[in-house]
Formats: sequence, C-alpha cells, structure tokens
Amino acid sequence: MLVVVVSTAGCSGGGSGSDGPIVAEASPATVGGDVLSETGYERVSSTNETLNTSFTLSIQGDVEAQPTFEVTATVHRAVYRRSLPEGRATFAVLSAPTVKPSEALASRVDPFGDRTAAALVANATGHAVSGLEHRENRTVTMLGNETTLRLFEGTVARDGEEAAATVAVATVRDGTDEITAAAVYPRSADERAAVERLLAGIEH
Repeated sequence: MLVVVVSTAGCSGGGSGSDGPIVAEASPATVGGDVLSETGYERVSSTNETLNTSFTLSIQGDVEAQPTFEVTATVHRAVYRRSLPEGRATFAVLSAPTVKPSEALASRVDPFGDRTAAALVANATGHAVSGLEHRENRTVTMLGNETTLRLFEGTVARDGEEAAATVAVATVRDGTDEITAAAVYPRSADERAAVERLLAGIEH
C-alpha cells in the first residue's frame, strides 16, 4: 500500500524533487459582462502574478521518500468594485494552477496549500482583513458546481482606515485550476444577493 502525504510551504526552498522548478500557469477566471451590468460592479484590475513556492511529498510504502518540489506558478486576479451608500464593496476572483509532480499522487496538488480565510481574501482582493468571526455557510453555485460560501464578520484595513466588514469566500476546483472568489463589503450593507449572483456569473 502506498500512502502519500503532502505538506506545503509559503515560500521557495531548496529540494531534491526535481532538477528545476515546476512551472504552471492558471487560466483567467472572470465575471461575465452581463452579470456585472446586472449587479452594478465594474472591473478595476485584471493582472497576472508569478509566485514561487514549494511543497514536500511524504511517500510511505515499499520505498519511503520525502522529495521537495519547487513551483513557479502564475496566478490570475480580477478585481471588481461598486460604491454603496454604506461604502465600497469589492469582489475578486483568483485562479491558481494545481500541479501533479508524481504519478504516485492520485490527484493534483494546490502548491499554495491550505490557507486561512483571511489569507484567501487578501490574496484575491488585496485587502487585509482581521478578527474574522464565522457567521454562516451557504451553498452556492460556482462554475456549474455546488460549493460552500463562508461568511464572516471582521475588520478591513484599506486606504489607511479600518472599517467593520462582512467577508465572504468560496473555492472550487475547475479543471486544473483552483478558483477562489472573495467579497468584502460594509457590514451594514445587504450585499449577499449580489455576491451570490457574481459567483454564479464567474467564467473560466
């Protein structure tokens, strides 16, 4: 019996899993124009970013090994905003590639590993959020698949100020990419329906 355990790291490190880094690039994930018009959101940026990370496979069986693989991954980020009477609302979609460095793996690996909700939101929206308290989970549709939308209350820091915010985050695997959608909006605003419509309107 072969057992494979994956542990990931947030930054690059030396390793012996391959002669060079695994290079992977995600396909863009965006919100359709009709849905943007319907919800009142506008795209403010669409960027690619190349990141370096590493992960280690712990392979247990007839032969035990712990190879470390370095990954150079290009992620795509699309950010949308709209102005509300209560303040600014942000919605973002981040697509990151998964990799399969070994045939011993039954599935592909997210090279960035398990991330907290705050880290997912920061990576997608660029906003620093803190003090997150989980409020509820909702089942939503994203890229044709049902997934869990996690809702939190917390604080967002932007433009040199802090404000009470509702934070929403959902992830889904689509093809070989890991898609994260995140929303940050004023806690006093009722933006849930718009967020769920944006989620349903993601294209990849």
